[in-house]
Amino acid sequence: MIFSRSKAAALAAVIVSILAMGAHADQPSSLHDLSPHYGEDGWDIALGLGVGAVDKAFYVGDGSGRSGVVTVVGDVTYQKGRFYFAANDIDGLVAGITLARTDNWVFDATITPGFEGADFGDNDQLKHLKNRKPDGLLGLRMSRYGDHSRLTLSAGKDVTGAHDGYDVTAEYFHEWQLKNWLLTGSAGVGYFSDKMVNHIVGVSEDEATAQFPVYQADAGYGARLALKAEYPLSEHWIFTSYAGAIGASSAFTDSPITRSGSDVLNFALVGLKYKF
Repeated sequence: MIFSRSKAAALAAVIVSILAMGAHADQPSSLHDLSPHYGEDGWDIALGLGVGAVDKAFYVGDGSGRSGVVTVVGDVTYQKGRFYFAANDIDGLVAGITLARTDNWVFDATITPGFEGADFGDNDQLKHLKNRKPDGLLGLRMSRYGDHSRLTLSAGKDVTGAHDGYDVTAEYFHEWQLKNWLLTGSAGVGYFSDKMVNHIVGVSEDEATAQFPVYQADAGYGARLALKAEYPLSEHWIFTSYAGAIGASSAFTDSPITRSGSDVLNFALVGLKYKF
């Protein structure tokens, strides 16, 4: 482990206290001006590296958690007319076509990944299970832009054959500028069909053992809270940090293959990215 969550939080606090002495600098709204709906045609790219931590694993046998995980951080947006592609904390990873748009409302057709998949080959306790394939969701999304805020409602159905399930989600984002800091708070809730939940945590008759009996889940729910804080170090370099929690309903956590206490997963990340 490179550092624990407590050390990461302490380091972030020190960086915040040092950088907060900088002068005020207006920044564009990441929720509106830099969105794939109202941004300019072309690419907008900021990429870098970060170090993150998760306090516990979701599946049994995956360890107690992860610290010091190096990951790519960034914001990538491409827009051409009504078509767009985005990979960022607000939109997730998505390709879409804008079907209708006003000054505040946007209605899109989208395709986006839902579940990233699970490979149990290195998990001594679960290696008898079939690996879970990643899915791809084709759906619709409606966004309402307000004063430094955004409300998004979306629904998507798996079109890859991984599980043929669907989800419905609602997310709210709000941003504030505090001196040179750009803060973005977010909250989201989701409904996941029984087919999707079973793909993630179900245990079939062929997979069942005495320790891991058959489990067929009902539909489930999830929730997320997060806070993102960014600080421009120069014209191109940006310090970024992210922390939050993800909660899952009993449809997920009652499964014998999910780790005890996995109803809430806490995560944090600090990183540095370069805006091209």
